[in-house]
Amino acid sequence: MLNLSTITSVFPRLILPVLGLIFLLTNGCFSDSESLASEEALSKKFNIESGDAIISLRIAAEQADAEFLYSVQDVEGIQTNAVNGYYTLDDALAIMLSDTPLVFISDDSRGYSIRTKQK
Repeated sequence: MLNLSTITSVFPRLILPVLGLIFLLTNGCFSDSESLASEEALSKKFNIESGDAIISLRIAAEQADAEFLYSVQDVEGIQTNAVNGYYTLDDALAIMLSDTPLVFISDDSRGYSIRTKQK
């Protein structure tokens, strides 16, 4: 038969491991949801038609609130791909510039340089 003194002496020894396990499990869940939320926060809505790179890059910079550095001679006459939907800027640029002679380099502070691929 369980009495009050048995319950109060066993309870602390049982509850601490259980609480520790709950903490570990929920901390992992929150970490995953926080990283997912941060990725979503970095995603922007892009609505860019395929077309001339000079125009497409200007629109992408405006929609992402970013700055691009490029030589007009490098991008002039190049046709970029359409980008429609929610993407990080890196993903949007990868889609836009795929199958073109252009590449992008990020400086990790919302600034990007666009240049031709090295041969």
